[in-house]
Amino acid sequence: MSAISIMFALALGAITVGLNFNSLKDALTDSQYYDAIILNNDQTANKQIKKLGGKAQASYTYKYDSNNARIYLLKAEVEQNPLKTKRYIKNLSSKKSKSRTQSGLYETVTVKADQLTEKAAKQGLMASYSAAQLFSQTASRAVALDSAAFAKIKAQSQTVTFYKVNNFAQKAQALLKITQKQEKRYKEGSNEYLLLEMTKPVSYQLVASMCSGFEFMGFFLGLAFLMMLASTLMFKVLSGAASDKLRYGMLHKIGAQARVLKASLRKEIGVLFLAPALLGVIDVLFGLQFFKLLLPNPYSQIWIPFVIFFILYLVYYLITVKLYEGLVIED
Repeated sequence: MSAISIMFALALGAITVGLNFNSLKDALTDSQYYDAIILNNDQTANKQIKKLGGKAQASYTYKYDSNNARIYLLKAEVEQNPLKTKRYIKNLSSKKSKSRTQSGLYETVTVKADQLTEKAAKQGLMASYSAAQLFSQTASRAVALDSAAFAKIKAQSQTVTFYKVNNFAQKAQALLKITQKQEKRYKEGSNEYLLLEMTKPVSYQLVASMCSGFEFMGFFLGLAFLMMLASTLMFKVLSGAASDKLRYGMLHKIGAQARVLKASLRKEIGVLFLAPALLGVIDVLFGLQFFKLLLPNPYSQIWIPFVIFFILYLVYYLITVKLYEGLVIED
């Protein structure tokens, strides 16, 4: 019985965890505030995003100084449109944050111009770092300057426009194509190319591919353990067929109706199926705790794999009962 319950838990757990890897895509969607970017006012890309219903959040002029890994912004632009970033929430049980996203892992943070001073950059404040990452993956600090100080910075001036769209997951492929077309304009390994490579559409595609692989693996392992479970249960049931045939035959001879015997047989086999199932479910519910470090919420939509698995389990039970009735009960 213990071996059967362990195989039940392995089969159900594999399917549950495999399906739950899709939640990583939702977590990634929430980890970045902006859905797409357009570099240096690419008119073709702007038109394509607007056709998808994209709304420009803000445009910024910036300079990247690779020598000290700093992004310089125009203070007036940041004052008019403060930057938006995402911050990971360590304490998921906290209810203080009203800006928490649906997944519960990230909250939106507004970065204002007065947080992007030279003093804040030297102190290494998180607001300065997170703002810099919006413009360059190799930058570590962002500083907002007035127009006169900005003009003195000896670096190429560039622009970036941030967009948000409704139903990002549905439009991710289209946004990815727009991003890839922009990448062709820049040298591979350049700051612009690396920035586009780390945008949400590209990251979403990578995670989606990984999740599909884990989902397939989960189903494959789940079905494999289910077959092992079926074989073990069948052996357990058939090993008692000879003695059960004598027992039910005697009951039939003393007047027990076939309908009553079949009902008794169904209950007997039902207990054999139900007991390891209950133990297996308890194992899975406790075992999912170990996946909290890997998955945002391992219990998310847990009813889906449970329903799929129990439908398969019920079908196998009905087939077993039908076969066993033919072996044990004489009509």
